[in-house]
Amino acid sequence: MLLVLSSSLYGQKVNWNKPFQIGESITYEIKYNWGLIWLNAGTVNFSVNAGEHLGESVFQFDSFGSTYKKYDWVYKVRDTYQALADTSRLKPRRFKRDVIEGRTIYNEQVLFDLEKRKAFNFKTKAKKSLALDTVGLVDDVYDVLSMIYYARCIQWDTYKVGDKVPIRIFLDAEVHTTHITYLGNETIEVEGMGPVDCIVFKPQLIEGTIFPGGGDMTVWVTNDRNKIPVFIQTPIIVGNIKVNLIEAKGLKFP
Repeated sequence: MLLVLSSSLYGQKVNWNKPFQIGESITYEIKYNWGLIWLNAGTVNFSVNAGEHLGESVFQFDSFGSTYKKYDWVYKVRDTYQALADTSRLKPRRFKRDVIEGRTIYNEQVLFDLEKRKAFNFKTKAKKSLALDTVGLVDDVYDVLSMIYYARCIQWDTYKVGDKVPIRIFLDAEVHTTHITYLGNETIEVEGMGPVDCIVFKPQLIEGTIFPGGGDMTVWVTNDRNKIPVFIQTPIIVGNIKVNLIEAKGLKFP
């Protein structure tokens, strides 16, 4: 890593030079467990773009995930996420998501005022009722999308196997304190890439419309300067899924 700094609250070792850049785009295919068969059920893309918020140049993180139309009858997903975060320490500025997950449909937008330590949460369910919440914030809180990029900045080689890295996530008008458990290193076969040396960890999941609460998700991330998630396996409320990397463009490092 090029730079080691401590985060203010928890003391994590973080590379604030960041393993990603504007222009990065990563696409995954989602495999769903149907009895004894794994089906290619959909795709999800994550991209890093240039954004602006109140005159400030920021990272704009975008994500779109969907099931293939032929499997919509099982469980339809059309999720669009966007997060704006400052370019130094990924502090959240704005977060929004438009969600279709089975019969659940809602739109949410969160504005973060870190100086006033408040988040303003606007949520519409099924295009009917509008809910407005003002939530007090504490230090080192991230939305669910910027947290993914923050996790790529953590210097995992400074931890011991079994160590738990505490994190705080703003989700559904609440601040959740959770953690990521470091499992060490493992070389795995990645479809289309061959053997890849990976860092392995388990995020403690927050219960939602797709994921049950708990720590059964496992993530494999390349043990290089890019720190790209290449494989994920996790239970969901209606079964189990595997997420495989199929394309990575605009990487910061070779």
